[in-house]
Amino acid sequence: MLCLIQFFDEWLDFRIPELKALLAMHDLTWEGILRADIANPEPSEDQHFYVVELPSLDVVRHICSRAILVKAIYELWSSGPTLQDAIEATKALPSTFLDPYLKSEDSWAVNLNTFGRTYTMEQKQDCRMHFKFLDFQGPVNVVNPAMELCISMDYHRYRHITPATVICLLYTSPSPRD
Repeated sequence: MLCLIQFFDEWLDFRIPELKALLAMHDLTWEGILRADIANPEPSEDQHFYVVELPSLDVVRHICSRAILVKAIYELWSSGPTLQDAIEATKALPSTFLDPYLKSEDSWAVNLNTFGRTYTMEQKQDCRMHFKFLDFQGPVNVVNPAMELCISMDYHRYRHITPATVICLLYTSPSPRD
């Protein structure tokens, strides 16, 4: 499963070693799971986000339950250099992938995270409306949803007027310290 790991801002020198130790508990290596992404084709150790390939949701939950410096791990659905590209990539996901989520009776929410910029409530709502093609069957629950689709827009790295990266993610496992 393709995932995005988000780290806390502190202790830069310890984030990767901590994760390597937790991966070793599952016979995984950092080099074996690390994947390039559109924002960081050559990952460096000072990033707050990394795209990785993890074997299962159980491994994701175990890492989040034990890690101190991992803020959250998300299942990566799609990404693009613009919001429209991310929307099109999400629309292109096969129904065999989306149907278990869309047909679920679980509660859901779509939330927007921006890095390096603040959006008004109206701007956030406008962004959410671009994803109304995702016809979730369960009830909306913005306080404590069973499924949370996160739209992350990263302005931080290059200080663009438009985001450098837009990523659609399913929030899978928070850190107990979040």
